[in-house]
Amino acid sequence: MSRHAASDAAPAFLTPADVAARLSLSLTAVYALCDAGDLPCHKIGVKRSRRRIDPTDLAAYLERTRQSMPATVQLPGRRRESRGTEGFKLLRAAGWKG
Repeated sequence: MSRHAASDAAPAFLTPADVAARLSLSLTAVYALCDAGDLPCHKIGVKRSRRRIDPTDLAAYLERTRQSMPATVQLPGRRRESRGTEGFKLLRAAGWKG
């Protein structure tokens, strides 16, 4: 049995910088997600704890924050008031030939 058998099966943890690069976020935003508990992380170390994120936790976070978009999006239509033709009648009466 290999000395590294347990570590071979362990997931490759991501650093906050890795997560920031994958999600196109700032490093500060990733730390804020971890501090708020939205993105679970492991603090490793005693004096200067380093944070590591399990890829499965990142995938779960992304799944929780996924927003469904409708197949078709209908934009609100602009309603125009009927302006009538009085303005054109006045312009034509004044000699406009448009």
